[in-house]
Amino acid sequence: RIADQLHADRIVILGHMWPQLAEEISRLSLAAVVVDGPSCGLPAVQRDEEHAAEQLVDHLVKQGHRRIAFVNHSPQSGSSGYQDTLWPKGYLKAVTRHRLVPMPGWDVFEG
Repeated sequence: RIADQLHADRIVILGHMWPQLAEEISRLSLAAVVVDGPSCGLPAVQRDEEHAAEQLVDHLVKQGHRRIAFVNHSPQSGSSGYQDTLWPKGYLKAVTRHRLVPMPGWDVFEG
């Protein structure tokens, strides 16, 4: 049994969850939560990536920076795109709120 192997009655799953494990956890009535990944029906929470990007820009502005760029990484194969859409959104919200003017060509939102 998974509970005996883990010596636990509560589980926090970080990232990826697969249906077979979710079924086993449910069958054993273990308390579980999935953090930042597909939950397969288990309780789950997600990081607030949009807010994290806003806080990062806020921090840089507080430090005196005014020319802040966003360069997106190339999406990885199999990527959910979750972070790929929320980071630029948070960045743009913060840049707009601080009335910063990005330099042309600095901001890359694809590839």
